[in-house]
Amino acid sequence: MSSSVSLRMEEYAPTGAFLKTSFERDRAELATRFSEFTPAFLTDFETQLAKVEKLESTLTLSEDQKGITSSLYVASNAVNKDLNFLSFYFERAGLDTAIVTAVKKDLNVRNVEGATLKMESLLQYVVSKKTLFRS
Repeated sequence: MSSSVSLRMEEYAPTGAFLKTSFERDRAELATRFSEFTPAFLTDFETQLAKVEKLESTLTLSEDQKGITSSLYVASNAVNKDLNFLSFYFERAGLDTAIVTAVKKDLNVRNVEGATLKMESLLQYVVSKKTLFRS
């Protein structure tokens, strides 16, 4: 009788911990029939279980990072659209739109860090020219 059980990735560490607890409890009895179930076997199992737990936490972090990155891109798309309005106001005030275009270009290629650095300069420029903008 063969039975196949599939575990989801997040179930490996808890299942391993359950097996470890059972093995610790029953190791002496199992060792009478299976000589390889030594204390060293248990130590090796604990080492491998720790690796699985570490990989699982890395996977969780990676999933969190994907969510944060996705949120960042949604926000950068919104900023990019708002920059269209700023560009319109620059043109109406007779100002060069190159800095706005540079920020938009960085946002389009997902260079959020570069766009952020340019945005600081853009904000300073807007503040210095605010009297030229009409309401």
